[in-house]
Amino acid sequence: MSEHIHQECSNSCNTIDHRLSLSTVATHRYRLRHPLIILTCLYMSLSESVTLENSSLHGEPALMHGGSTQPLTHNDDEGDMYGTKSFKYKATYMPKAKSSSSNRIRAASIASTVKHNKKSGKARRNQNRRANKKNKKQCRVLIDVPMAGDDLCLSKECIDNNIVFGDGGHHSNPPILPIIKPECNKMKKPVIILSIRDGTLSTPRGHMDDPSSGLISRSQGGTLNFLLVPRKEAIATFIGKPKRNINICKAIDAMELVTKRTQSRGQKKHIILEDPTNKYICAGNQTIRNGPGIRKMHYSLKLIDKEHSAHLLKVFTIIEHLFDAWMDTGVIRLVRAALALVNADTFTVQLPSQPGETKTQFKSSRIYGAFASGVNTYLNTHTDLDFMYGAVTVHMEEEYTLKQRVVAYFLFPTLGIAIPLRPGDVLFFNPQQPHCISSRFDNKDKIYCTSLYLKADNLGQNNNKMPLTTDQDYYLGKYDELSTQDSLY
Repeated sequence: MSEHIHQECSNSCNTIDHRLSLSTVATHRYRLRHPLIILTCLYMSLSESVTLENSSLHGEPALMHGGSTQPLTHNDDEGDMYGTKSFKYKATYMPKAKSSSSNRIRAASIASTVKHNKKSGKARRNQNRRANKKNKKQCRVLIDVPMAGDDLCLSKECIDNNIVFGDGGHHSNPPILPIIKPECNKMKKPVIILSIRDGTLSTPRGHMDDPSSGLISRSQGGTLNFLLVPRKEAIATFIGKPKRNINICKAIDAMELVTKRTQSRGQKKHIILEDPTNKYICAGNQTIRNGPGIRKMHYSLKLIDKEHSAHLLKVFTIIEHLFDAWMDTGVIRLVRAALALVNADTFTVQLPSQPGETKTQFKSSRIYGAFASGVNTYLNTHTDLDFMYGAVTVHMEEEYTLKQRVVAYFLFPTLGIAIPLRPGDVLFFNPQQPHCISSRFDNKDKIYCTSLYLKADNLGQNNNKMPLTTDQDYYLGKYDELSTQDSLY
């Protein structure tokens, strides 16, 4: 039965209404080739592994607490996971074109590696010690989530040939019925609904009763798939001031009011608004479609009250603080060096004027360039043309508590995993890993799903007539030089 369903996926079966249900997938057993599931230890060197007892025969992945694993160590004398042998990080979108803009992205992606390798031995050792300290923190606090069984994972081919949505509703919620306009589905791809309640994806819950624990998942090569910040720390930052979450929701409402129409995200991304009166908004730095360059500020940000702008910027400030606190040290170095090399702009707003001020004050985020948000919205599974890890958070106009109900799920169908999200949770994810936000757990809720991102085009400057600077040309040469090495990625 499982093979039959996956065969149908790969062949993009033509049903009358182009709809395929995977609700029976939950009844399938894992196809184990050995009584024990052998998992590559995500924090050890690739030559070492750890054997886990199989506790996932009923749809739940075998959860291994990070504290029981040895962290990936960084050699004091050589580069770490961002050293010479792994500079092409799998979370970074790399264009195939050889244009000036694309070459700027390549140069930006290599800058941190070259800078690290040029440092003295003592400086590298200090950097690697800090990286090891971060890894030990992750290992101690974050619960490792291994990939689910084969019969719960969709192939990349299945994702490409179908339109895959996630139904996050509980058993009393009516099933979702996403409507795709014919002009948005010219290939007439079938629609697949992954129902969380029917067990089509594995849902880790080892962290739900422990607010000091989060989740983490890595690929075999060590690339981070996702990281859920411990709830205790995530909501502590969001509720630092009374009604901060309510102010964030009101700011998003204000943005929606001044936005002319729901913004499209291309032919491959289908936005479903459960209430058609709502709008899906994307604001921040954007490429100019009919010409070169980057638009630094979306028109809607200029129209809303400056108090609302300040609240939106606070979302960036909070998430970037958590980014520094929890993400791999190499990732932090990557984005900082890249932004500095190309002098890229980040999310910028106009702040409220203080008494006596005559000059307009602007303030920018440190890392992310834009955000997308929708009320009671879900999308199909997709990947993004982002330079590095995105962040997603869900908000509601109610008090946040350490133990709160799930309001939606964030899906990784190729991993067979659905991450439960509660109000105030912060999840960092690899944009090259197929993902999507599910529909609401309860249709009575009003949820604001917000994602932050840094587009690769923002680093490329979207201008092929702009020549590379001397530094950018130097790093591009290093990129080409390292790309010829057989040991790379």
